[in-house]
Amino acid sequence: MVNPFINRIFYRLWQLKHRPVKNADPAVAATAPLFIGGMFRSGTSLVTKLLMDNGFDAGPENHLLQPIGFRKTLNPTGFFENYLFMEWSMLYMKLHGMSGASMNEPERWKTIMEMNIREEEFARFCILENSDDRISNKNKVDVLKNYSSSNLDQYIQQNFGANPIIKNPHFTLFFNTMFQHWPHSKLLLVFQHPQQVLNSVNSKMLPVDPLLYKRYYEKALNANDPRIAFFSLEQLFADPEGSLQALSAWTGKKMNTKATLAVRETKLQTQQQLPAEVLDIYERLKQNCINKNR
Repeated sequence: MVNPFINRIFYRLWQLKHRPVKNADPAVAATAPLFIGGMFRSGTSLVTKLLMDNGFDAGPENHLLQPIGFRKTLNPTGFFENYLFMEWSMLYMKLHGMSGASMNEPERWKTIMEMNIREEEFARFCILENSDDRISNKNKVDVLKNYSSSNLDQYIQQNFGANPIIKNPHFTLFFNTMFQHWPHSKLLLVFQHPQQVLNSVNSKMLPVDPLLYKRYYEKALNANDPRIAFFSLEQLFADPEGSLQALSAWTGKKMNTKATLAVRETKLQTQQQLPAEVLDIYERLKQNCINKNR
């Protein structure tokens, strides 16, 4: 239960401790991150963990969202989502009339590209408004006292290793913004059969329109951008070694292709008549994924 009084105390603590660092000098800009996206419940956490086990750095552990309450049934081992980037994406969407779970939204994200949000506005949202209980108020203040959306490069430089990885399904919806700020970054979009995704979302979260699957992938498919790659979760289960070899080739980083997956493929328990356009997107994803069955 969110306690507004306690949150106000922590907001006051942030005001007292706030000492922002300057953003990175472009001449020594942080290594371009590898972003992980895809519709939620598509296997993004599993793929992120595989990459972390092979030398990619998701940042300080106490800056990552931790599963608590019913969320433990969603991702028992963790979401591997960075708090600062998750909060920035949620405020970004709020300011621009967007949501990650609706089909009936304006598409202003096509033209709105700003990254910098006033630090006070950002802190108020994080501590007083959004109050995401998957990270402690103390950790929020520890992060926000120096960093916000205005100095993300400096944050990456000082808190990540040589191969930064940042997972957030929301980035799938406005990857153009991410590429504008980090033109040398890459985006790996994880996918699996839409029915499997919808079954998981509908049983563990809230019912969503099947067309949301199309929204999460169609624009990235149409972009035909070499910085974007699609990765099949089903093929990862079917051919772990080949899939990890494909990841290694695309990222340019040596990986342990003999890794054993602790997750096994599940069968579709519930099936429904999916829109043809959703199934078409899935077929296009399979044809364009880096680990497709050869």
